[in-house]
Amino acid sequence: MCGIGGYLGPASHSALMDTARTLASSLHHRGPDANDVFIDAADGNNPGLALAHTRLSILDLSELGAQPMSSADQHFTISYNGELYNYLELRQELIDAGRQFVSESDTEVVLQALIHWGEAALSRFNGMFALALWDANERTLTLARDRFGIKPLYYTYNDERLVFASEIQSLLSVDALDRRLSLQGFYEYLYFGNALGSETLFRDCSKLPAGSVLTLSPGQPPELRTFWNPEQQALETHTEQEAVANIRQHLSNSVKRHLVSDVPVGLFLSGGLDSSTLCALASEHYEGQLATYSVDFSGSSAHSELDVAREVAKCFGTEHHELNVTYDNLESLLDKMTTAHSQPFGDAANIPLYLLTEQLPDSVKVVLQGDGGDEIFGGYKRYRLLEHARLCQLICSLPLMRRELPLPTSVLRRGHRMLKALGSASDAERCARLLTEEPGDNAVMELISEPLRGKLMGHDPFRRYQEVVSTLPDKVRNDPQQLMLWTDTRILLPDHFLEKVDRSTMANSVEVRVPFLDTELTDYVMSLPAKLKLQGSSKNLLRKAMADQLPDSVLHGPKYGFGVPYVEWLRGPLAAYAKERLFADNSLMAELFDQKALQRLWDDHMSGSADRGFMIYKLLMFALWAERFNVTLE
Repeated sequence: MCGIGGYLGPASHSALMDTARTLASSLHHRGPDANDVFIDAADGNNPGLALAHTRLSILDLSELGAQPMSSADQHFTISYNGELYNYLELRQELIDAGRQFVSESDTEVVLQALIHWGEAALSRFNGMFALALWDANERTLTLARDRFGIKPLYYTYNDERLVFASEIQSLLSVDALDRRLSLQGFYEYLYFGNALGSETLFRDCSKLPAGSVLTLSPGQPPELRTFWNPEQQALETHTEQEAVANIRQHLSNSVKRHLVSDVPVGLFLSGGLDSSTLCALASEHYEGQLATYSVDFSGSSAHSELDVAREVAKCFGTEHHELNVTYDNLESLLDKMTTAHSQPFGDAANIPLYLLTEQLPDSVKVVLQGDGGDEIFGGYKRYRLLEHARLCQLICSLPLMRRELPLPTSVLRRGHRMLKALGSASDAERCARLLTEEPGDNAVMELISEPLRGKLMGHDPFRRYQEVVSTLPDKVRNDPQQLMLWTDTRILLPDHFLEKVDRSTMANSVEVRVPFLDTELTDYVMSLPAKLKLQGSSKNLLRKAMADQLPDSVLHGPKYGFGVPYVEWLRGPLAAYAKERLFADNSLMAELFDQKALQRLWDDHMSGSADRGFMIYKLLMFALWAERFNVTLE
């Protein structure tokens, strides 16, 4: 795992070198083991190139695996962040085709595969990656990102130059961004707690979408193409028995691949179905005793799964560790998360993940985690509720349901919101509203200052959902459950959960691998119809695939997540701090938000008459980001 960055444009050799070194320095936490740069100076009208790389050594720890890495003839140079789990198989194919290797690293396999197969190689990669490939002869730069967006890549472009990096803070370190707010990203953030698709909250900063390639050639604007999306999957008919047997085999193969490493591999064990599945299968394949890590959050009112995690660890004979995490010094902690993401991030679950990796021993560089299991196996309640989507549309067409109803309890308000979401007129709007906790458009727009409302009305916070749904075939769009499953793999996974995992863990130089997003496994599971996944209990097929290995406490236990008590914080230890940031004079907050509406929001939450903790937390993280990075509206 690594950090990458680069610059393509007019610049002297010394300026290119300075840029590359600055980028590498800003990415040190992503690769503390080594760093290097590559310079191809400008020649006549041709732009110059700088590549930077920081290395977290996982495979082939020798200098032969160092990057940036060039081909023997210096025609191609790569800077690559990720892990390729099928690199040994691809390496043999390439050797059989006459390619020669000098290292044992997966980086050289990626380089040689791109040279030999071109862009088609990307679809053959089973792994997580973000990469930059330089063609010195054609003066062409290619950027690519894995199919689910496990690894990040950001860029900014104007007519003269392109700058890219694994993290936004690296672009800021070389003054590549002008720090103006993106209204589209801002509008999306208010609903979902993060920007979606190619958007960020910086106006001239873009995120390379998952499963995409960006090419920049001399005299041409950047060309963005997609090399993978779920609509390429053909839905197939399988019996449940066939599906369960195939899933078990694919899962086992995936975990075995994800354990390939030249350093020890550990596992985050929560005691839930997903992490326990990984524990069972990793214990079969790992050479030596698998180290597992569970966490206890002091001061949290959330349910603890430590007892179940202990039971699973004992069942599979792991070297089990329990880490106690405390939410001390919250203000400093929120500042660290703001820096790690370089833009506001509204999901407080990044905090325990950051604290957990912060406490890991220095010897632990690689950890398996269960992300992706809910999205591909159907683990969320909303998937099952979507069975009644058509009925909800009829109910919501009634005149009474078109009004904003004064509901006395949070449970009733939540139920009303879910009903209206399920009954949305369009497929894209239904998917979007099921993923936002905001009760309605008025609840968001009333917070916005009067001068800004008109500008925001020109943007659509659900635009990314419209884009994704419009690409899907009718047979998927006509099945609300299948549509939600596939949409989540295109939006919720890359833009929310995988961003959270990457920033929270790489801030502490820890590589997290996600076996549930293995290419062969997801190709198979995503080909199964939603009805087969959702009949019976939650994640029915996964439970049955693991029924003979996991204890009943896991197979039939309730689902829990990281419970972060941010609602309690905002009424307690963070109250004064949050209020000061939200109502600061002469700040971007004062320019963007209606102060009276903001005060009502605050008073309602503090009095307990309404739970608006999520919106207040989003606004607090936005305020901290705007202050930290000197963000402006214009």
